[in-house]
Amino acid sequence: VQDRLEQIGSGVPVDEKEQVQLMWTMITDYCDMFKNTIRGRNDRKLQHYLAASAESGEQLASGGSQIRSVFNDFL
Repeated sequence: VQDRLEQIGSGVPVDEKEQVQLMWTMITDYCDMFKNTIRGRNDRKLQHYLAASAESGEQLASGGSQIRSVFNDFL
């Protein structure tokens, strides 16, 4: 969970309303990355994420399992 919070950056929202907004923003960003991948567009956020995952030796899970993992980490 701490790694995910560090990826988000400083100032993690404490208020429930702000947390919900953050989750929707993350979901929207993910959907945009997924849409760009399908359309064959280059997405800097996705490339940054893939590069960071490759450097850490982390195995990439499928998109659905990644979303589920993020939600489970925050629950």
